[in-house]
Amino acid sequence: MKISYLGFALAVAVAARADVVYLTDGKTITGRVTGYARMTFDVEDDKGSTSRQPQAKVKKIEFTDAEASVTTVNRGPVKGQLVTFENSQFVLKTADGEERVATTFVKDITVAGSGSGKDVDQVTGSDLAKYIPRGKVTIVDFYADWCGPCRMIGPHLEKLAKDDDAVVLRKVNVDKNGALAAKYNVRGIPHILVFDKAGKEAGKIVGADPDGVKQLVAKAKGS
Repeated sequence: MKISYLGFALAVAVAARADVVYLTDGKTITGRVTGYARMTFDVEDDKGSTSRQPQAKVKKIEFTDAEASVTTVNRGPVKGQLVTFENSQFVLKTADGEERVATTFVKDITVAGSGSGKDVDQVTGSDLAKYIPRGKVTIVDFYADWCGPCRMIGPHLEKLAKDDDAVVLRKVNVDKNGALAAKYNVRGIPHILVFDKAGKEAGKIVGADPDGVKQLVAKAKGS
């Protein structure tokens, strides 16, 4: 077994999963772990209600199909699948084998578990340009885990990217990346930008408007 202690970021896609969170008071939450930061888990239960659970109150988590993009404190991104969380450690399956990840070194977290077979990158830092590949139409979704309209349109955006190889999706959590949200004048969410194949902004949609996004994507593909 390969053992390493990492700080990382987990980005959770909106696809339905069945993570199980066991709390120290004996209660259990079944739903999705949608993030982790500042020693706190963001959790959405199977009824769509969200809560923040301090790590001290979380005894164990069993993850299901939780593909993770891991940004470490002492090395670059690592991709793998989260298996469990217990005793202040995550068990993560990577291409190199199983790793134990200590929360002591966590910088920031995002979980990407869409199960779509296509990565949905969580944007970190202030340089959005490096997440916009040339030759592809890029959808950038500014969202928050607590935002109902964001959760509504999320699957539509993922489906657009999943069904069309010419389209990619990038997500920006405004609670974790307020500087980038401010840079792009995001005042309401969901705030969705679409960039054409040359990396030029084709337009924006504010609000949950799947048809509007589709029209912008079609416009960007034709430009």
